[in-house]
Amino acid sequence: MLRFFGFLFLVLLAVGAWGYTQDWFKGYNKTDAQGKTRYGVEIDTEKMTNDFDAVSKWARQRLDDIDRQIADLRHQAAKANPNDKPAIEQEIRELEQKKGAATQSLQELEKEGDADKNESARRLQQELRDEEAKKSGGG
Repeated sequence: MLRFFGFLFLVLLAVGAWGYTQDWFKGYNKTDAQGKTRYGVEIDTEKMTNDFDAVSKWARQRLDDIDRQIADLRHQAAKANPNDKPAIEQEIRELEQKKGAATQSLQELEKEGDADKNESARRLQQELRDEEAKKSGGG
C-alpha cells in the first residue's frame, strides 16, 4: 500500500511539475491587512484547454499525413513488381496499426476530463512523433 501511495505521489509531482512548466499552475502568496499570509495555487484551465486543443489539432494533421502516406504506398503497391509488393503491403499494415492506436488515443484525449488529458496527450504525441521520426529518418 505504501508503494502505491509513493507511486501516486510521484505521478502527481510529475504532473504538477510539467503543468508548472506549461504555466498551467502558479503559486502565490498574499498578505492581508491583518498581516496574515495566505499561500495557494492558481490553475489556468483556459490555458490547459487551449494546449490540449492545440495537441488535438496537431494530431489530426499528423493523422492526415499518415492517410496520405498510406494512399501513396497503395499507389506504389499497385505499380510494384511482385517481389516488392509484400514489403510495401507490410508497411501499409504497420502504418494502419499506428494510425488506429493514435486515433484511439486522440478520441480518449477529446472525451476525457482535464485531469486525465495530460497522460493521453503525452501518449498521443509520442505515438505520432515516433512515426514522424521514422518517416524522416528514412525508415
